[in-house]
Amino acid sequence: QEVKRGVWTKNMRAPSGWTFTVLLVLWVSVAVGLPTAYHPLPATIPDNGQNHKNDFCSRAQEVKSGARPLKTALQGMNVSVGYIYYEDTWLAYNKDTNMITGGYHYELLHLVAQRGGFGFQMGIMSKRANQTWTEFTQERQSQYDILADAYTDIADRRTRRSAFPFHILDQSFILVTQKDYEEDALLHHKLFSFLAPFDDMLWVLIIFSLVFTALVYWLMESGIKHHDDMKKQDKYVGTWLGNFTGNAGRAMYLSVAAFTGAGGFTPKTPFGRLFNASWTFALLLIVSAYTANLASLLIGVADESSGIETPQDVLATAGAKVCIWAGTAQHQTMKSMFPDMGFHEVPGVAAALVGVREEQCVAAAMGVVDWAENENYEAARNRDRPGAECDMQMVGRPFKTAGASWIVEGDAAASCSSLVADVLALLFLELGDEHELDALLERALEYVKKNSNAGECPEIEEKTELTALSVSAMGGIFLLHAFITIVCVIASIPYTMYYQRRRATKKQLRAKALEEIVTNGLGSPKGGKDAMRSHLLKGSAEGIARLERTMTAMASRIKELREQSKGQLGGKISTITSDGDIATAEVNTVPRALSLPAETPDYAGLSGQSTLPAAAFGSTR
Repeated sequence: QEVKRGVWTKNMRAPSGWTFTVLLVLWVSVAVGLPTAYHPLPATIPDNGQNHKNDFCSRAQEVKSGARPLKTALQGMNVSVGYIYYEDTWLAYNKDTNMITGGYHYELLHLVAQRGGFGFQMGIMSKRANQTWTEFTQERQSQYDILADAYTDIADRRTRRSAFPFHILDQSFILVTQKDYEEDALLHHKLFSFLAPFDDMLWVLIIFSLVFTALVYWLMESGIKHHDDMKKQDKYVGTWLGNFTGNAGRAMYLSVAAFTGAGGFTPKTPFGRLFNASWTFALLLIVSAYTANLASLLIGVADESSGIETPQDVLATAGAKVCIWAGTAQHQTMKSMFPDMGFHEVPGVAAALVGVREEQCVAAAMGVVDWAENENYEAARNRDRPGAECDMQMVGRPFKTAGASWIVEGDAAASCSSLVADVLALLFLELGDEHELDALLERALEYVKKNSNAGECPEIEEKTELTALSVSAMGGIFLLHAFITIVCVIASIPYTMYYQRRRATKKQLRAKALEEIVTNGLGSPKGGKDAMRSHLLKGSAEGIARLERTMTAMASRIKELREQSKGQLGGKISTITSDGDIATAEVNTVPRALSLPAETPDYAGLSGQSTLPAAAFGSTR
């Protein structure tokens, strides 16, 4: 009162800055409805089967007349909330102290109560063993204003006047199975997994391309001198088999070596280089696609399904049953959807997972949130397989869409409790738009992971279905290579003809020059002329090299004998210049009867030359 009148006494002190800050934060938190620390709340409503509902008809009339907004229709009232306790995840309840300390639904109650400006009191309910959940909700919705739990919204419950304000959780129906770890299948997969990135037809196309590319390269480059060490095999010199085993075989090896990275072509012609660039580019794309797809496929090897993905798969399996929590909305709905399906009824979600592991059923049916909660509990673990304990998995897609929410009795006359459903729907919608519902569920599931009795399962990234690449996916690479190949082959034909004609002309000139040397310059030395002519006519590289060595030795001997017999005899000797022309010079020659040495010395550096060195003939150049 003194502060209100503005009167201060010496015993009074002005509030400090820290005090002001704390008071301001608390006031803003309450004003905007931010969640604060919630104190434990006693469960004050006894579970005695009596009616604990309020009468909301007067408030409903005010809302209808416009005197009160819908959001504050429950302002100042104390609504009754019933909850059936079974897990700390959704409601933390201590039976010894009868105190509610936290949990998903407890926090959500505080959020909507703050926004709607109303209070609440809670009671812990119990369910009879022979009672279905639909029968339980129908009975209890007439005793409490709100049934705060994740009740699945189905048609049968709505016909029993159960109103679902807003779907706060996803309870779509799913199947959960155990991963199939058949050792033989996994071993087979591991042994031949290197073939998985490409399908069979694509592997055939790659092998065909390797052979085709080698043959084309052989045809384009085999006539070029000193090309990729392509030589005729000594055993089959001059035969078709010699050309193929020496040249085409070498080309085949180089084609495969380019694919593996162990080697490659070294073309000499311009069109051969273009052809090689096309092939290496195609190999780059093929190897890159193979590597990427192989890594993706090997990552997914462990995710082996049992073959059950839909309820239809269960129906198609003789004697197969589905484990399901008896009396739940999932059980009730699936019995009407699949009357021919066999069910193994269990007392909870965890028991359904145990039934799958013990092969009492091929799959467990449950809601999405049920699986999100129970996948981290011991029932979902296989302790007999170290490193792969988390072998339960959701398969396929949800086969029925469904949501879950609190339940309010749809009463518009006796107690007008339908007004509560309308207010909760508005408040839930606001919380959903502000992502408060998502954050609250995330905290609840995080609590499960930290406090589960089995430890957290590793996160598994969602992967799209991976398949082997087909010809249709990679065909463009081969079409591009085929097009460039056709262009190179067509363009290389006139180039090869010109090269072969020029090579033949040089060969003829060389042969003519050497024959003239033998005939005019040496006469007919014993055995020498016939032997050299034989090598010359064969035209082989070896014969030419041996002939050049012989002529070099002869030229050296001529020079030596010329000094000894100056002026005795005269003649001409010819050689071939670097341009292919014939050069003739007068020299003093040896007598016709003089023989050549039996062993022709091999002068280093001269066997690879295409012309006789001018220095060997003195001043002939």
